[in-house]
Amino acid sequence: MSEEDIKKNLVQSVNQYSIVVQEYFERKVQVFLETVGKKILKIEHYWVRFEFAPSRGQIHAHLLAISPKSMMQQQYFNNKKSPKNKQRI
Repeated sequence: MSEEDIKKNLVQSVNQYSIVVQEYFERKVQVFLETVGKKILKIEHYWVRFEFAPSRGQIHAHLLAISPKSMMQQQYFNNKKSPKNKQRI
């Protein structure tokens, strides 16, 4: 079986069992948001929209997240205020 045949079979299987793929992907995103998102990135609120493109076998998510002002943000804004970091146009 060629690599192209394998890819065609994979896309066909994903399209045939799209609800299983969708539920698996949604669960993986939820676990990521609960662990990495909330604990490491300090996300307080989020909104997720899932899309599935059956013709290509791709599922993806659009995410809007709200987090408090983090240390990274504070460092970024502090560096922007510093005269040595002014960009020349």
